[in-house]
Amino acid sequence: MSTEDQDVLRTASIDWFHQLAELGSDQIAARFSSASLARLQAHVVLCLDGAELPAIRTPAQFSETVLDLRANESDWNRATMSAIIRADDLMLAGQTEEAVEVLLSFAASCPWVLFREAAENQAGLLPGH
Repeated sequence: MSTEDQDVLRTASIDWFHQLAELGSDQIAARFSSASLARLQAHVVLCLDGAELPAIRTPAQFSETVLDLRANESDWNRATMSAIIRADDLMLAGQTEEAVEVLLSFAASCPWVLFREAAENQAGLLPGH
């Protein structure tokens, strides 16, 4: 599968996941099925490196997992923005190498593919890299 195809799949999966997570606990639980569980597992494979879902056997577990995963994604999104802002501040202070290190260090620790790629791309845009 090409990178472009994978990006399209990932974007569609993220859209589906965000729409699901916005529903609230009871409505998420109501959507629990083997198909929705398979789609959530596929989302995790596409969007997270090395992560596995816990055993989900009930609608309540499904809902809790979706909401926990969404909260984790939001936390990493904020961390991504913080790393980019920190790198920008370092760049403005003339500390290019330190700025690159902040971004690459963040990318190495981030399990979310999209956020890791954003940090790596930002590092690649810095002068001399």
